[in-house]
Amino acid sequence: MASSGTKSLVLAGASTVGRGTPWGTLCEVVTKALTPLGYECVIETRSYGMQNGRYVADGRADLGAWLMTHVIDAYHGVRVFAPEGPRDNLRVIAHINHPAWIAAAVRAESGITDLADIVRNKIPARIRTGGSQVIAMIWEHYGITKELLESWGGSMEGAHEGEGDAASAPIAEPELVDWVVEGNFDVILDSIYTGAAPEIPHWAQATDRYELNFLPMPEALIERICSTGLASRGFVPHRLMRGIWSDIPSIQRLPHAIYCRSETPDQLATDVTRALDENRQFFRQCHLAYSYDSANVALDLGVPLHPAAASYYRSVGIPTT
Repeated sequence: MASSGTKSLVLAGASTVGRGTPWGTLCEVVTKALTPLGYECVIETRSYGMQNGRYVADGRADLGAWLMTHVIDAYHGVRVFAPEGPRDNLRVIAHINHPAWIAAAVRAESGITDLADIVRNKIPARIRTGGSQVIAMIWEHYGITKELLESWGGSMEGAHEGEGDAASAPIAEPELVDWVVEGNFDVILDSIYTGAAPEIPHWAQATDRYELNFLPMPEALIERICSTGLASRGFVPHRLMRGIWSDIPSIQRLPHAIYCRSETPDQLATDVTRALDENRQFFRQCHLAYSYDSANVALDLGVPLHPAAASYYRSVGIPTT
């Protein structure tokens, strides 16, 4: 960790360096931006999932890259972090945009035209799903639970099969996702975005192999999710994947954040903020569609900016409110 007289930094990412995870990739960008300033960055591989905020808040990492939704939850001590209390020493340095949505797709031959059909008609659907708070709200909206599905012969399993220990997982990915190859699904509900990240290979493989129908999210559900601050209104854009021939109403995930602690020295926070601003082209040289946008990089999304970062943004005319 950073200390007096040294420029060594620990960055909280996710999984093996080079594996292509969203947070790990952002840490690689931060490393590229800071290296010319004399910083030596080490990306921590054990700070995957909810560990990311814990590592930053308690000082095991100097900086982190994390989905802003999680930063907000950790800062306020809600949802997953409710038993642990607020980590109100977290501070944002920059919000980085990543076009990512929640998509629901069904096999064309399933006969499902609305997720409500599953309960209404007691369809023994084989569901593959992500596990985020937003996705949990979607299943709650439809009254679909694992237990209920199993009671009439269906199933609900994770979409991210075989991830194992993210700290030691090899860089090499399996060529194909088993449950996709075997056709062991009728419904997929998960985050969707482009790029060869290890979290989402099932989308490209499933859309290439099968005829999938993508379902719009009901307006009332969109409003409910957006009212929580967990996401914003959006749509899965046409041509994102095979089978998405028109824009599909949905919700868009919040940006990712590069963040630190309130105790982070002003000089370090300023260096990181300036380096990202002056090297924003690095975000366009990733396999994921990141972007640095002056319009929202420093806006208050629920967690305060580090004061030194806020001061830098004001000095160059970037809005902070």
